[in-house]
Amino acid sequence: MQLTLAHLCALVVAPSLTSATSAALPLKGRQAQQKVTIDVTKKYQTMDGFGISGAFQRANLIMNLQQPKQREVLDLLFNTTTGAGFSILRNGIGSTPNSNKDYMNTILPKCPSTPAEVTVSGASCRSGDWKQAYANYLIAYINFYASAGIKVTHLGFLNEPDYTTSYASMGSSGIQAADFIKVLRPTLDRNNLTSVSINCCDATGWNVASQHASQIAAAGAESMVYAITSHEYTSRISGTIRTNARVWQTEYSDLNGGWSTAWYSNGGSGDGFTWANTVFNGVVNSNLSAYIFWEGVQDRATNNNNNEKLILVDGQTYQVSKRLWAFGQWRVVRPGGQRIAASGGGSNIKSAAFLNIDGSVAVVIINSAASAQTISIAPLGFPVVQAWYTDNTHDMATVEATLGSDGTASASVPSRGMISFLFKKAANGTMV
Repeated sequence: MQLTLAHLCALVVAPSLTSATSAALPLKGRQAQQKVTIDVTKKYQTMDGFGISGAFQRANLIMNLQQPKQREVLDLLFNTTTGAGFSILRNGIGSTPNSNKDYMNTILPKCPSTPAEVTVSGASCRSGDWKQAYANYLIAYINFYASAGIKVTHLGFLNEPDYTTSYASMGSSGIQAADFIKVLRPTLDRNNLTSVSINCCDATGWNVASQHASQIAAAGAESMVYAITSHEYTSRISGTIRTNARVWQTEYSDLNGGWSTAWYSNGGSGDGFTWANTVFNGVVNSNLSAYIFWEGVQDRATNNNNNEKLILVDGQTYQVSKRLWAFGQWRVVRPGGQRIAASGGGSNIKSAAFLNIDGSVAVVIINSAASAQTISIAPLGFPVVQAWYTDNTHDMATVEATLGSDGTASASVPSRGMISFLFKKAANGTMV
């Protein structure tokens, strides 16, 4: 039974003891003035977060780091004050008896010859039907995590089912996936796992994911699916998927370019600025509720040391790419926040806004112009505003944001830079 699977779980990391980078970027009278208007009454999709994968034994690279470097790498990935603030960790569910060639171990190393042999969950199996046996296997996997104190929140039972690999694959159409979903959902419920959501189907590209969504809906299983999931390898995100479920982008990276730490280098596919725009396109133009990069960390020897990771871990040293800080600029948007309308700014400005569940408003802006611009955000009534920016020489650096007498918030963003604002209530909870 050769399977390639993926599940997703939230990971909470303790606060960092390191300090945040800061820099002064004063407003300049000669800079172009660009005004962005936020409409908190016009709402779009709810956000689930941003994340990375730790599949194919990559987490071992962090485990093998000595302190304080291990803590530093974890903070870079998950700390919401000094790092990227990721809230989703995607891991593989293994299907091989060992970890040779970085393969992922199965919890059932002896391949069963019949469905009845899959008894790891204690549930009964139906003779000749592997769907229930497979559901039992997934339940057992979730319970193994639970026994270690880790709560799995989302379960993906397929990974690139439209692609056959040399290691482990499982092909499926949306119709076949729907047949299994109708078995998996009640199996989760019977095992007191009603809080575990089903995601499907991690297609290789947006076009196939759209087909899966249509087939699942036609088969009557859409209500059992939390999110339709897609990668961006065979077709990039474009437009929106017709579904009542949420939509996640669960894997993508630059698989070809050599390792790069650049923010902007002629628009290269591994540049941080390129990734800032990639994530923006998915969230704003295609209503994604989550965007997950491929590997969080990887070593130098794997896959010719390309850009499929955010952090290069080489023995007891590490290097950080600017791609990480492209995601870090989105850390002001927290899970459960809802995208709201943002408009204005001119042709070289992209803006997105979000209403977080704590009442704060996050605004993320990309400046694609070849010169710095001053960004002004129309009054929101918040007395406290913070701002951070990233460019070729700064990583989520603190920048002074000023509040005018009318409540307009302003700050400067460098050429081909990215800035994030966070508007909050005063310490006593009041607004103006």
